[in-house]
Amino acid sequence: MQAITPVDIHIENERQDGSNIEKYTKTSTRRGRQIPRMHTRVTNKTKTKKIKTILSPSSHIPKQIVIPKLVLPRHSQSSSLNREPWVPAPGRSTKGQKVSWLNTKSHLEINPVTEFTIDDEDSWNIEHDKYDENIKLMTEIQNYERRIQKVIEDIGTLKEFIHKHTNYKQTNQLRSNIDSSLFELERFQQNNARYIKPNSTSKILRSKSLSPIRNYNTNTNNNNNRSSSLDELQRRQNLTSKVSFYDDPIIERRKVHNTTPIRGPIHLNPDREQLLITLADSEVDIAQITKKLSSLTVILRKLKFDGQTVTYEIEQLYQQRNELLHLIEQFERSNSKLKKFLQHQYHLEAEHGIINDQYDKLKTYIDENRQIKRLLIDRENDNIALQTELEHIKTQSIGFDTMKTSLEHNRAHLQRQLYTKEGEIHRLQSALRFHIN
Repeated sequence: MQAITPVDIHIENERQDGSNIEKYTKTSTRRGRQIPRMHTRVTNKTKTKKIKTILSPSSHIPKQIVIPKLVLPRHSQSSSLNREPWVPAPGRSTKGQKVSWLNTKSHLEINPVTEFTIDDEDSWNIEHDKYDENIKLMTEIQNYERRIQKVIEDIGTLKEFIHKHTNYKQTNQLRSNIDSSLFELERFQQNNARYIKPNSTSKILRSKSLSPIRNYNTNTNNNNNRSSSLDELQRRQNLTSKVSFYDDPIIERRKVHNTTPIRGPIHLNPDREQLLITLADSEVDIAQITKKLSSLTVILRKLKFDGQTVTYEIEQLYQQRNELLHLIEQFERSNSKLKKFLQHQYHLEAEHGIINDQYDKLKTYIDENRQIKRLLIDRENDNIALQTELEHIKTQSIGFDTMKTSLEHNRAHLQRQLYTKEGEIHRLQSALRFHIN
């Protein structure tokens, strides 16, 4: 709070006749409420001679001294002469001035207020308004920052879009590299799955080789193990995510074929045909071996139960034993040849699958080369069209240059003619003046 110096008011008998009082109401808003207030203003009708402004060193408010001109006293126009003299409150017109009314009957002086007090409520209102303005300003700044950030992001996306469209060759190269790497990865996985075999015994016992039912069971078990491993491989390949380019307009999706050997007809040599014939004969021999073994078991059972040996039966047993040994040796030879033949056929089928894969790869490369050739032809056609347009523009520019030079020559010629005509006109004018004089 600041100190307030009171207003000095000196009142004599009655108010000055030369003063005029104006009253008016004005609504003031404070904290959202409108409050009507009465304001009074005292105006002086006397004519002032001179107004001097004095700047006091204590305060920066300029002080004015009003020296009124004396006017003859008039009769009071008030309705009641017996009431007390009324002194109005200092109005806004007397702010910063020392106003005095001089009369024979009354005298009024009002000293200006040099210090004033700021109310706490007014200061709070000013601070609240400033806080609201600061909040509005901060919200506007944040909105502008968001707009600027959005513009920067849009510019970045446009740059990326332009970079992608301009570097389509690099994207094509990357796509081709990805496809080739995927193709090699899948082939590597299939080769690994192909060469993984179940553990098999190298030594084949005669007791096992003699029974065709046991051999058939072992072959079926191996085939089942191989099919189960292939099923697991296919299941893993289905679970693993693959990169696809279905939506690629430039490069078609490469078809990755399976590299498992294709079971198809193979043209064999006569030796291999003979081998197949021997294999069929060996199957017949195996059937004979089983028959002889069954008959031999019957004879042995008879000997076991009878307990007596006959010479022809012993000779028959020796003969059957020799025949069985001979058939077993033949079966082992045919079985070894069959194993070699199957291994060779398996390698041939694997090579055939690799050749098919290479063929597919070369076919995709040929298709890509065709597409590249088409693109090159289109670019060459575009270049030819641009060259023709450039030549047409060059011819037009040459024509414009010739027209410009011709226009410049014509302008110079006309300017020379104009100079000559002006000279003739001047000569004629001088001659006319000479004749007139």
